[in-house]
Amino acid sequence: MQVNLLSYEGEMPVESSFKRPLREYQSRAVERIQLSLDPGRSKGLVTLATGLGKTMVVSTFIADYLEKNQNAKVLVLAHISDLVRQLNRSCWSQFSKFIETHIWTDGEMPAYAEGVKFATWQSISSAMNNGEPLERAFDLVVVDECHHAASESFSHPLIAHD
Repeated sequence: MQVNLLSYEGEMPVESSFKRPLREYQSRAVERIQLSLDPGRSKGLVTLATGLGKTMVVSTFIADYLEKNQNAKVLVLAHISDLVRQLNRSCWSQFSKFIETHIWTDGEMPAYAEGVKFATWQSISSAMNNGEPLERAFDLVVVDECHHAASESFSHPLIAHD
């Protein structure tokens, strides 16, 4: 018996059953990072100790951003492929079923423009060097482990976006 999984889409809840509520300090972090979107501002930074839920904060922030800006294109940059894949999976529980995610690393590329792209800076840089028109292609760029962003090679995709 062949079952078409898309036929069940309407029966699925919008939110994941694994979605977790934020702790108070995480909610404050999301609110503060949302302030970085105010006119005249363009950058924000979240700093939390290991294990306090930076991924929860960023995935909630992205989900909220996409709820208000449904056609926005979001890029999440990391410095290694394993981290790209881990971030992608970790964000799913906070995203609604309408938020699509794509991996862009190790030769794997997004099939289409919509959704959140989780990528290494190397993949983005390579695409730009090969003529991919990515300057200002994203409405929101999130950098994991932002201490890497100071390096010239990592910052190339960021400068092109700025």
